[in-house]
Amino acid sequence: MRLSLAVATLAIVSASEGLAQTAPHQVTILYGVSTDTWDFQFGARQDWSAMVDLGGVVVNRNIKTIYSHTLGNYPVMGPQGLVGTPTGLTNHIAKVRRDLDRLIPDVNYSGVVVIDYESWYATWDCLNADIKANWTSYLQTLQPSPIANLSGVVRENVLRTTFEQAARDVLLSTIQACKQARSQAKWGLFDYPCSYGGTAAAYDNPASSATLRDRNDRLQWLWDQLDVITPSLYCSFETVPDGTTPQPPAQCTTQSQRDFIRAMVRESQRVAHGKPVYAYIYSKYLGTPGQGAGGQYCNATTLDVLFDEVGQSTMDGIILWDNLLGQTQYTAFQSYMTNELAPRMRPLARNAGTPLQGAPPPPPGSPPPPPPPSGSSPTSGSPPPPPPPPVLPQSGRRGQGNGGLRPVGETTMFRPVGTTSNMRIHLSQGTTRVVRRQGLITHYVMQEAQPGQ
Repeated sequence: MRLSLAVATLAIVSASEGLAQTAPHQVTILYGVSTDTWDFQFGARQDWSAMVDLGGVVVNRNIKTIYSHTLGNYPVMGPQGLVGTPTGLTNHIAKVRRDLDRLIPDVNYSGVVVIDYESWYATWDCLNADIKANWTSYLQTLQPSPIANLSGVVRENVLRTTFEQAARDVLLSTIQACKQARSQAKWGLFDYPCSYGGTAAAYDNPASSATLRDRNDRLQWLWDQLDVITPSLYCSFETVPDGTTPQPPAQCTTQSQRDFIRAMVRESQRVAHGKPVYAYIYSKYLGTPGQGAGGQYCNATTLDVLFDEVGQSTMDGIILWDNLLGQTQYTAFQSYMTNELAPRMRPLARNAGTPLQGAPPPPPGSPPPPPPPSGSSPTSGSPPPPPPPPVLPQSGRRGQGNGGLRPVGETTMFRPVGTTSNMRIHLSQGTTRVVRRQGLITHYVMQEAQPGQ
């Protein structure tokens, strides 16, 4: 009897130790779900994001994501849109300050603010061909042109050096203006370091790791300025269960997804040098609806891998992002939260009382917040679908449209991730003005229509 009791006691102790060893790492969960501003201006005027029942998940609501079309005169076609004129940067910074007064009226706001500037990346080798062509054309208009009579590696080096200096001028001046205006906020820049459209496992590939990390090392000026590092863990590929053969290019194995997440977390912590890392997560797959799983809610396998990796990491937190337009999207997201997200997030969430703990949502029946001031953009931002994985990754998104305006020829379309309906609605609610300098399209300005137009 004594032996049985001792064995039972040892079993209980061993089980307790096992549970302690396997308990997930807890993180701050920043609730970055927003209601599309179109709803406030032209729709039901309901704050759908505040109405979501989180099922007991402890979240921090002191998070704001500011999109490119609402902060300053962000040049979606490349930095030449600002550095190419004597007053470009000055006017941009002046508008940044005015926009912050509207977007964050509390000068003592102390939460996290993430700038979503993602039409182009800050390093030349991460750009797509269109953005490179825009910069090349711009340099050719200068007198004298710094690339005149140059070719090969010498020409490429001049293009790289001049572009990265211009990108630094735009981003650095923007971030510094934001920090001066809201000095107590913690500022981040979305998808830095670059996730390469879901192919960032290459950070850990010996064949490419040195090259990719060198690109990020050239951004030391950026890491020094940011208060928090906010990479993207958005899922570009549908994860299939173990034992199932993935169908490329839209699917991947659980190990591939784990490799992507681990590489992103490691590289983010490397460049952070001890600063907090809050990774963005999104409940849907990136991609075009109707092509693979694009726009669909992530399956159970994808979520299991994602939250398991978060629980095994040493990250400070995650930012749950989404943008809800109308009751249909709200209802779908609420169901997904109840059945899929909340059960997986509850064990990971830090208790209340963390430094950035936010206020709870308003009680049911509370009046919705007032609509945004006239002139604000009728949509929130999001990243676009990634391209097929390259051998040595270049940016999977930069310059292809994204969190704000998407240039396509002479037009601009709004394209929230995973849906085409928002794009059609928003195009019907306004027009765009093309801004040119020396014949080059530099950026687009949304001119909103009045209700009924």
